[in-house]
Amino acid sequence: LTGKSYIWMIPIYMCIPLVAQPLFTRCQHLSLLVRLSIYTFILLFVEFTSGFILELLTGSCPWLYTTGWHVMGYIRLDYIPAWMLFLYVVEYLYLYLSKHLSI
Repeated sequence: LTGKSYIWMIPIYMCIPLVAQPLFTRCQHLSLLVRLSIYTFILLFVEFTSGFILELLTGSCPWLYTTGWHVMGYIRLDYIPAWMLFLYVVEYLYLYLSKHLSI
C-alpha cells in the first residue's frame, strides 16, 4: 500500500482537539441527529475552507474531487453519511475515554 502525505494538513489536523472538546461538551444535551449534523457541517466547512485556501496559496488542493456530488471539488455531499458515522465513532470514543481516563 502506497501512501502520500501533504505538509499543509498538519496545522489543519492540529486544530481538531482544540475544536472537538468544547464542541462535544456544548452539544452533549442535544439529540444524536442534531449533534451529528452540527459535527458534519463543521467538518465540511473546514474541509471546504481548507481546500479553497490551499488552492489559493499553493495552486492546488490535494483532495480535489471530480466525481460524485461535489461542491467546487472541495467537498463531496454524497460522503455525508460516512462522515456522520465516523463522527459518531469519534464522539463515542472521546466520551468513553474522558469518562474512563483521569488526565
